Amino acid sequence: AFARVSHRIDPVSTGRAKRLPDGSHVIIPNATVSAATFETGPFCYVQSGLGIGGIRLLGRVIPRGKTVTVYGDLDTVSGEKVVRVTAIENTQPDMTVSPVGMPNKCIGGVSGPNDTGMLIRSWGRVGRIDAAAKSFYVNDGSGTGIKCIAPRNPADGVGPSAAFNPPADNAYVTVTGISSLENDANGNPVRVLRLRDSTDMY
Repeated sequence: AFARVSHRIDPVSTGRAKRLPDGSHVIIPNATVSAATFETGPFCYVQSGLGIGGIRLLGRVIPRGKTVTVYGDLDTVSGEKVVRVTAIENTQPDMTVSPVGMPNKCIGGVSGPNDTGMLIRSWGRVGRIDAAAKSFYVNDGSGTGIKCIAPRNPADGVGPSAAFNPPADNAYVTVTGISSLENDANGNPVRVLRLRDSTDMY
């Protein structure tokens, strides 16, 4: 004789998933793709409902607007929580994720909830342009400049998109993108905003 052991996993939101330890297996229902695979890198982002924060998905190619149930295992990459996806199910019709406006100093969860992985909108004056990488900083006067990363090559998510041109130095712009992290030269995580396409800046 033997006993049947249940391994049922309760579904969680994207915000709750980010608070679980690496290696946890998660099910995230009704998660809408806010940045398609290759728009911000060789990965995509999803967020669920109206909660704070989204999360990066690795291992699947999914277009923007799809609403899916995600199955996978949690990991951390460059200080950012990610899901290494094992399965995806389409669950609802396509939906649109609207960005949440916030000042520079709140991006990255430094002054408030952890919003990494979330689609946000911010603004500021342009400076520190990297012509090769097409990246630039915006500063809204709050004392915290935010690095904006150009949309990626739509073929593979690597390198900046040829269709994107950074703004002029000292211009004032509004930018929309995914609140994220990347490592600096010393391996320390730095807050960034990942743009998805040319319409994310005006």
